[in-house]
Amino acid sequence: MVLLVGCGGTAESADSSGPPRATRQPDIVLLSIDTLRADHLGAYGYERDTSPFVDQLAANGTRFADAWAPSPWTLPSHATMLSGLLPFQHGAIEEQFAIGEDAPMLAEHLGIGGYRTGAVVTALYTSRKFGFERGFDFYHDFGVVKGWGKRRAPRAQEVFEQALTWGQKIRTEKPVFLFLHVYDVHWPYAAPSPWDEKFDRVSRGNEMRYKNYKHYIDNPPSSDLMEHQVNQYDEEIAYVDDAFAQFHATWTAIRPETVFVIVSDHGEEFLERGSWGHAHTLYPEQLQVPWIVSGIGIRKQIIDERVGLEDLASTLASLANVTFPVGDGVNRGDQLRTGSSPSLPEGHVPGRFASTSRHETLLHRWHKPTWDLHHDLSNHRFSLFDLENDPKSRNNRIDESRGFGRSKRARRMSEDMYAWLGQPWAVAQAGSLLTDGVFVTYGNRQESRIVAPEGLRFAVYPLDASVTWISEDGSKRDTFRAHAGNTPAPDHPGLRWLGAELANQASELTEEQREQLRALGYIN
Repeated sequence: MVLLVGCGGTAESADSSGPPRATRQPDIVLLSIDTLRADHLGAYGYERDTSPFVDQLAANGTRFADAWAPSPWTLPSHATMLSGLLPFQHGAIEEQFAIGEDAPMLAEHLGIGGYRTGAVVTALYTSRKFGFERGFDFYHDFGVVKGWGKRRAPRAQEVFEQALTWGQKIRTEKPVFLFLHVYDVHWPYAAPSPWDEKFDRVSRGNEMRYKNYKHYIDNPPSSDLMEHQVNQYDEEIAYVDDAFAQFHATWTAIRPETVFVIVSDHGEEFLERGSWGHAHTLYPEQLQVPWIVSGIGIRKQIIDERVGLEDLASTLASLANVTFPVGDGVNRGDQLRTGSSPSLPEGHVPGRFASTSRHETLLHRWHKPTWDLHHDLSNHRFSLFDLENDPKSRNNRIDESRGFGRSKRARRMSEDMYAWLGQPWAVAQAGSLLTDGVFVTYGNRQESRIVAPEGLRFAVYPLDASVTWISEDGSKRDTFRAHAGNTPAPDHPGLRWLGAELANQASELTEEQREQLRALGYIN
């Protein structure tokens, strides 16, 4: 009998032997359920019966009760999961950028460590177009890079069938790492029969086409339509839960020494901030995600402390007994096996930074227990929330609409955030600087045009903003994109880039890919 306790991840067991240990490196199956907010699972307190099987896994393994994604959309968040780097470090912040060549990838390290590696994915933003195939022996994406036309993403059942076919085909004695990505819970919510009427009526054909987040701010859906969409969203969760239960039974019958990991890349807003969708805020409904680990060698416990998806890669490598660079994450392998709290680097705060720059949005969020500071760089506004007393971030503790007001806490947190992010640009020759983004300079000043004395240090956001340098006498002018990997030459007369260069250029989207993303509400 194992007792669950929720104090910093400690747990007590009446059975001193603890959970069964693997006799070899365990298989690891990582399932990412796209767009799944944590609070729509029974294991996280949801009253509706959406996830009986996942709840069972959570009850028999480890549930991280306070897991946070670093970004509210698919590409940067998944790149963080598999690299252990935050988006501004791995570089995959928009669809024109792939994961940086220097970014460590979990599959590569596991392959070196003796694993066979496979992946089955269902979205363009987890495809080889952005570098996700690195390190995988088998990588199946259903041809998504070429575009699907009007076909919706493959169902979870198709994903699991492909994975089982590969798993049975390889017949290896080597341990296996399998990454699965399912898209069913992402809009359009339309579970197959009989799940499509579990909580509501069956949808009548193509009743609507999702527009975009900004559209629903100005044109909020009716309460009836929103209730129907939430019901359909929950039906998709129930469908995936059942499909995964069937996959789990088949896989463990063949390969019983397996660790199963269930996460999501981000959540979904249902009018909590006046709109519907994701990618444009950094509040809990979009960033709090499930993280559940079960299987061979995993302790039965609830871990209440805050964690981030940047912890995932180093943690799974630890379970595999494979070396992996921790990056900005925390290795929680021993915590999963024994309940012992990990040793954190001095000053480290798990899940501290999040950001997004999607379609005219430019937001940073900084966590310093137990507070969240949100900075909207597009209008220089700050919001401050006390998560201990306001876990849903509803009550902004900054009164004034601009600046910090009287909040010394917000000012200190802002200074900490930008000191941590750093100012990787230096002015080598005095002049002027212009940007279509925002410069952050000394004293955390935010401007779009600055007179730049020699030696000035600055950062520019978003990371792919355009920057123009003009010499003091106006005789020289140079414009370029500020994203790492597209910086001026080392001998540029006016500027020096002092940061890491990680990002790759991704190829242009095809018209088929653009149509696919329009249908999903990603682009207009």
